[in-house]
Amino acid sequence: MVELLRRAFFRMIPFAIVATFLAVLCYGVGQQVLRQTADDLPTQMAEDAAARLAAGQNPGAVIPVQRVDMRGSLSPFVIIYDEQQHPVASSATLDGGVPSLPPGVLDAAKSGDHLVTWQPAQGVREAVAIVPYRGAQSGYVMAGRSLRTVEQHENLVLHISLAAWVCCLMVLFLYFVVAEYTPEQPRQAQRPVRERIG
Repeated sequence: MVELLRRAFFRMIPFAIVATFLAVLCYGVGQQVLRQTADDLPTQMAEDAAARLAAGQNPGAVIPVQRVDMRGSLSPFVIIYDEQQHPVASSATLDGGVPSLPPGVLDAAKSGDHLVTWQPAQGVREAVAIVPYRGAQSGYVMAGRSLRTVEQHENLVLHISLAAWVCCLMVLFLYFVVAEYTPEQPRQAQRPVRERIG
């Protein structure tokens, strides 16, 4: 019995490698689609706000009216920075103040839109889009949204991929165990066909 299981295991290895590759591929595609989709709303909000600022509107009139506590809210937010990279208007707060970006983040957006994952505090992760604007005044618009639900969906995709992978390996192993256990039926020797002459 042990020998049978060993033979079945080694016969399934090439198929298990393919199943593993497909499971990793499915998870990777799903995770990337979810993460990239999280950037859509911040990009739209940042570009719209930058266009309004470039047209001459006041920063205070561009940001959303609703104030967002980044530690507990899933709502999107907008923060506007002047050319010296100082925040001039914000709909987001973190622990009672405007959160600070890491050095160099706004510099990277000077040439165009810039997408980053921002973690201003432990347990707070945001999908952020930064868009520079030029006009009567210059600066940067940053819009973001929480990644909490996106990461929950990514974990769900991971668990589904793992479950499918384990089930596939079990089915493959059982198939090869049955294939090894079932003896091959000997082929019946074919009788030569004699041609009738005359």
